[in-house]
Amino acid sequence: MRRLALLLGLLFLFPPAPRVQAQTASMVPDDELTALFSSFCLNSFPAPAALDAQAVSRKAVAMTSAEVGSMLKSDPGRGWMLRTSQALYAITVEHPPYNACAVRRMTPVGVSAVKNYISAVKEYVAARNGKLVNLPPQKTSTPDGVDISSYGQGMVDAAGVPLENFAVILSNYHGRAGGIWRADAGSGIGVEVRFVHALIKK
Repeated sequence: MRRLALLLGLLFLFPPAPRVQAQTASMVPDDELTALFSSFCLNSFPAPAALDAQAVSRKAVAMTSAEVGSMLKSDPGRGWMLRTSQALYAITVEHPPYNACAVRRMTPVGVSAVKNYISAVKEYVAARNGKLVNLPPQKTSTPDGVDISSYGQGMVDAAGVPLENFAVILSNYHGRAGGIWRADAGSGIGVEVRFVHALIKK
């Protein structure tokens, strides 16, 4: 998550629709992913009690410390796994010094659009009298060959002071998605779609 935290400080642009080109599999809609992101990361985060209530109401299963570590590395935090009829989701909450909430799922080749996500973020920002600020997207690759594309926006106050960040992160596994994500990658290349909400340290 440290790499993610650095990216979130720089990137905040929404293109018309971040997407990965389809091959033999279909892209998925962002409706359920956005609904979970809104419930956990926009409406409940960072309040622990509200997050716990969401997890209980949706019958999400708490992650083990090893599972949390596989996603947050050495950074402190917690999380839940949630299986729906559509996919397996991982919800993680990273504790300070990086204060972030993310919902992710594996897809065959990515999402068809992020209109629902954008609408949810805009509604969240408007309710707080904030303003969205755009910066160019970023791309990076991990040592094991996963290509990561990040798109996002930052919320600033009337004086232009950064307050919170939002991002869509697409990780292309190039057919090497394994473990708990293998089934949801299906016949595609395996693209993890992650929606992130981060608070800026003051």
